[in-house]
Amino acid sequence: DPSQKRGVEAYWWGSILKGVASDPIHFTVPDQLVYSPHEWGPWKCCGLPNEFTKKTSPASVIKIFNQNWGYILTDPKVQAPIWLGEFNTCNSVQLHPKWGPRITYANHCVYNKEKGSQGQWFQILLQYLAKNPEIGWSYYPLNGTNAEDEASNNSVLDKTWSKPSLTALTNALKAI
Repeated sequence: DPSQKRGVEAYWWGSILKGVASDPIHFTVPDQLVYSPHEWGPWKCCGLPNEFTKKTSPASVIKIFNQNWGYILTDPKVQAPIWLGEFNTCNSVQLHPKWGPRITYANHCVYNKEKGSQGQWFQILLQYLAKNPEIGWSYYPLNGTNAEDEASNNSVLDKTWSKPSLTALTNALKAI
């Protein structure tokens, strides 16, 4: 994209499916394609500088989803199913340095209403999925530890893999 710095879109690379509109894939046998974006909020996503700010609103985040991959559901030239193959939120701390010091209250990651926060982004994504039930999804990760056997900071299960890491997260996912 020549309009972008260094010619590359700055939004989270795992969710940029804009190229589908200009270079769609067509199989000889129809209905054999599912697109699978990955969507991350401000705690992991580098994003555009003004993407997650005090001006962030549901409309602004939904616009980002639709511009990058949501349009595939309705554009007749490229219409295909969507499987949101990865998305998550933190389950215990806010780690991105952009958001200041580590925050140790867990529900912040799921329910914080502060504009531009991880919680706001996560709630908007859940609402988007609820309003678009044709979008399949999987929360990533399920496992309670990472590759180094350390407790995961964004998993469904706790570090023992025997119970939910965060009841608020489990309840939020059940709602969709």
